[in-house]
Amino acid sequence: MKIVKKVFLKALSHPFYSRLFGRFTRVKKPKFFAKRVIKYYISIFDIDLQDVKKPLNEFECLSDFFIRELKEGTREIDFNPDIIVSPTDSLLLEVSKISENGKVFQIKGSEYSMESLVKGFVDIEKYKNGDYFQLYLSPRDYHRIHFPFDCKVKKVFYIPGKLLPVNLFSLENFKEVFNQNERVLLILEKEGVEVLCVLVGAYNVGRIVLSFTDFITNDRFPRKPAPINIEGLTAKKGEELGMFMMGSTVLLFFPEKTVYPLKKSGDYVKVGMPIAKWL
Repeated sequence: MKIVKKVFLKALSHPFYSRLFGRFTRVKKPKFFAKRVIKYYISIFDIDLQDVKKPLNEFECLSDFFIRELKEGTREIDFNPDIIVSPTDSLLLEVSKISENGKVFQIKGSEYSMESLVKGFVDIEKYKNGDYFQLYLSPRDYHRIHFPFDCKVKKVFYIPGKLLPVNLFSLENFKEVFNQNERVLLILEKEGVEVLCVLVGAYNVGRIVLSFTDFITNDRFPRKPAPINIEGLTAKKGEELGMFMMGSTVLLFFPEKTVYPLKKSGDYVKVGMPIAKWL
């Protein structure tokens, strides 16, 4: 059964199938059908609607609900300048060290290479022996991403790829999932320290939206690795960075001796909660 599931997921990891599903999630008519799909999704994933900004009847389609906003004040941001906060509501699947050869865990017992992850766009030398945070967003989580600290967005790169799931089954059964999947790399600079933030696309809708550009992944062909044009962008802690269409993963890489983790693998965090402090 495991082999059959692996073959099935591998076959459906092509972005074409995620675009098809994406079209389904954007269906708005007939209205009763779209509303029923939203309610079914909420029921399956047991989603808490208490913090959702809009009333349920104002969502026009499932895609609209995926990227739901939250009521103001429902996520308390720790504005202490020494603190790095969680950019997402998510499970910290890994909080660990980056090895001397640039290897990191996608799950205990299964490593992947930073070199393959960044495809030459980023110098990984500065991150060796540094700290690593892997934040997994499930389908039930709030899907918007926020800046974890005050920063300058120095560079952004897009790398196309597959759209394998990023859940536990996939991480345990597929090698180097993050290096295979579509992703966006961001270099966030804080007082001379360059932090690598990687947004990883995932199975189904598989689109990554950046709030400060009109760029959207898995949107059209041709799909080639490329820098995304930004100029002089600065951001404050807690401001919106972007959003995932469906669940996915955020990876944070810090240079050696720049941060001290305040959370451990297995902790669940919400936007604005402390996950590390600057040294």
